[in-house]
Amino acid sequence: MRKTQFALAALALVASSAALAEGVTVYGTADVSVVHTDNGTFLGGAGNSAGSIIGFKGSEDLGGGLKATFNLEAGYTGNDGSTANGGNVGFGESGATVLFNRAANVGISNGVLGATLGTQISPFIAGELVGATAVGGNGVFVPGLFLVNGGTLAGTTESAGGFFIPDAISLSANVGGVSVHGLTRAIGNSSVAGSEKYNAINAVASFGAINASISYQDVNSESAVGSNTVVAANTTIGDVRINGAYGSNKGSFDSTGYMVGASMPLIGAISGGLTYARNASMYSMTSVSAQYTFSKSTFAYANYSHFSEATGVAANDNSGGSTKSILSVGLAKSF
Repeated sequence: MRKTQFALAALALVASSAALAEGVTVYGTADVSVVHTDNGTFLGGAGNSAGSIIGFKGSEDLGGGLKATFNLEAGYTGNDGSTANGGNVGFGESGATVLFNRAANVGISNGVLGATLGTQISPFIAGELVGATAVGGNGVFVPGLFLVNGGTLAGTTESAGGFFIPDAISLSANVGGVSVHGLTRAIGNSSVAGSEKYNAINAVASFGAINASISYQDVNSESAVGSNTVVAANTTIGDVRINGAYGSNKGSFDSTGYMVGASMPLIGAISGGLTYARNASMYSMTSVSAQYTFSKSTFAYANYSHFSEATGVAANDNSGGSTKSILSVGLAKSF
């Protein structure tokens, strides 16, 4: 009887592996770093470069040019395995109770038009990432985007939260080389806790060697009310990637912010990046990053960011206090 149970379990494993190979992909990254701030040294696992995630995605050809897709993705801390690095916090959700806190959606498209339902990345954030430094990861672009947006990300002032929008309906179109993506949050009764409103749209296109985007979001949540418009671009000159973003913000206070940066190969497997971000109503940030690539899926990194004023928000420091500088040295492995 026991041998039969083992045989059935083995058969189920083979069957599930075969089904997985037919159209479902498991992917993820484990990113853990030693982080030093003005408040001490600790082990950070949410990801100060690549971000610690695990996900499942797949697609099915429906015929006639139609394709169905799904995506489930969770953020976690590599040092203790707890749920983190997501986006539902700030929309009245408890991050500790959300399993797939970065993506939980299903969609359909024909290559030109598409629709997606469920938790997904904000088009506003996706458009902004066009202007993010290639080397440096979360340790650089999260506080950089925070400054450009006047202290507001998509629906929250949390450093990593707000990138991903729950209860979302999005439509996308790709016409004439221009990709347009719009999203709204289906909140039902606006008097219910956690029913913050959110709308966003972006347009992305390439003009020769220049990739550019314009993005807009309108936020009405417990932690942020207002709108943001950001223009972002990047280009490559030789081996050097140059990026930048400029934002105009309306809300509790009006402000403008910008971010510029560059990344390039240095010596052998070592590459480096430099980012500067400033907001007219807040503070500025200067970041230097380096990355050593062991393989296509494994790299070590060091990121250092200095802020003109002490801040605990947007520094991605998890130290529980304000800080003027943050240094992260870590290792990331993707699969």
